[in-house]
Amino acid sequence: MLVSAHELYAGDIKSVLVSAEQIAARTAELGAQVEIADDGSKALERMAAQPPDIVFMDIRMPGMDGLETLRRMRQSRELAG
Repeated sequence: MLVSAHELYAGDIKSVLVSAEQIAARTAELGAQVEIADDGSKALERMAAQPPDIVFMDIRMPGMDGLETLRRMRQSRELAG
């Protein structure tokens, strides 16, 4: 059971069968702290403030797409140590 993870959701994933809000609600029921970011830039800002244990990412976000956001997240973690 997941109990102490910090998760970050980024993007507009309302077009899939399950929305970000539904995933966040279910995950929070397990005791995880959940955050939702509307785009890649906000996701990177939130990641810098508190690195998540798990990231669910929409790859087709407006502005910076999910793949570029993930590349930058990975690069940021590699630089940090």
